Amino acid sequence: MNWKNAIKTSDDFEDYLTHYFEQHQELTGSYTDKTYFEYWNVRLNSHDGLIISMTLGNTPTTALALAPMPFKDTEKLTIEQFRQLVLHKKFSNINISLSDIFRKVAEQSVVTK
Repeated sequence: MNWKNAIKTSDDFEDYLTHYFEQHQELTGSYTDKTYFEYWNVRLNSHDGLIISMTLGNTPTTALALAPMPFKDTEKLTIEQFRQLVLHKKFSNINISLSDIFRKVAEQSVVTK
């Protein structure tokens, strides 16, 4: 099963991610445009579920501009909460979704079931 099909249902997505993390320590993704960036790191923890680390920030628009310090956060989510986040997260570029970002990484590392 691939990412695009797995994310459609809760059970399939849980199976997909569980199998993915049997073979990989983390799932990463990033989004960058001219003024903004997000870096995502997802790990599976047997006690806490998914540990999501995010770094969000603004990119300086000129060589002399100073960007504010990036915001860093770590959250604990269930697989279903993560699936909902992935399905509903939007970026300024409406043609890119968080699902697209993670799908590229996940499908480069072939996960077979």
